Amino acid sequence: RRFLFGKWGIPEGQIHHVRDLSILEPSPEVIAHVMNNCNLNRSMDHGDSAATCVLWWGVDRDGNVFMYREYSKTNTLISEHRFNITGLSQFERYGFNLADPAIFAPSMQKHQQRWSVAQEYSDSLTMPRETAIFWTKGDNDEFGTRNRISEYLRPQGYWRQAPNGEFVEEPRIHPITKEKGLWPRLYFIRRTEDYPQGCNQSIREIKSQRRMKLGTENGKPIFSDERDEKIRDDHYDPIRYAIAS
Repeated sequence: RRFLFGKWGIPEGQIHHVRDLSILEPSPEVIAHVMNNCNLNRSMDHGDSAATCVLWWGVDRDGNVFMYREYSKTNTLISEHRFNITGLSQFERYGFNLADPAIFAPSMQKHQQRWSVAQEYSDSLTMPRETAIFWTKGDNDEFGTRNRISEYLRPQGYWRQAPNGEFVEEPRIHPITKEKGLWPRLYFIRRTEDYPQGCNQSIREIKSQRRMKLGTENGKPIFSDERDEKIRDDHYDPIRYAIAS
């Protein structure tokens, strides 16, 4: 598999297994399903020196989650982030606007009072009200959200109880193709030349997340439960906030 077909499987320490089933092409059918059949939402990881990343996602009536747009920019004022995010969000309404809980802590001074990054995003006194974004705290439970992401990435059907009392997993309908089978519940609409705001970095980052390596024992690597902090997670955190909701 590795040397003939180039299939490497799951690297040691990798947290999530993102299968090709979870990567969708931005076809008219896929975009129409998200825009017409999903409740739309946004989640953000704000960075001052690091990148500020926003992820747009929709949830359909069967609980399938579609990550359909991403934004990322470094070394940029919040006023410009507000303008850019609002421009990408035209004609859409959102149920959730989730962000890193850290942005709600007062960390600056403005209007003669302690001021937070979240307040700066929602400020309508010194910046245009049309670009104001009212974020709410995302769930930052690392281990709970990590497990839920892996569950959503796993191909699955639906469970029913058989007459003998046992629970049986039955095939379910694919949200786009309508085929019966076992399908993931988390999808990424990938970036293309015709769909430039699709997902790219978020796919890379969810695939790259690893557990921290502690050392080896009898020649086998030993990993902790903690994520490796050296691996970038600017786009991964908005995924966590989305799935935790």
